[in-house]
Amino acid sequence: MIFRDGWIERSWRWLLKWFTHPGYVTTTDATPTVVLTIATHTDETLVIEAKCCGVRSDAGNEAAEGATYLLLASYRNDAGTVSAIGTPTSDALEEDTAAWDCQFNINGTDIEIKVTGEVGKDIKWVAWAIRTYVEV
Repeated sequence: MIFRDGWIERSWRWLLKWFTHPGYVTTTDATPTVVLTIATHTDETLVIEAKCCGVRSDAGNEAAEGATYLLLASYRNDAGTVSAIGTPTSDALEEDTAAWDCQFNINGTDIEIKVTGEVGKDIKWVAWAIRTYVEV
């Protein structure tokens, strides 16, 4: 809303908000698995900052291995078509096993955070994201 001479001009609807999203999953193999899905809205631009961590949880190996990741990406939803603005980043802050991973993925109009574990190991994952956006 723009205030002009005491009147509210409503020609553009500007929203700037942030939301937090938690997600949890357990993996038992090396198949990329969705831990968190973030919906987008038509005609918006958004930035997502996410943190993800995993810990080995199978019997006798609890907390024997772990990993933490920091993800950052910008996206636009232009009339229902979602695309990345630039290249999303995923940095492994620390990881005991290089085979584990955490990445962004576009699926229709949603942004997914996918984790990859390891064959023969139970890994508990948690991801948390802050979504800041503006739409017209």
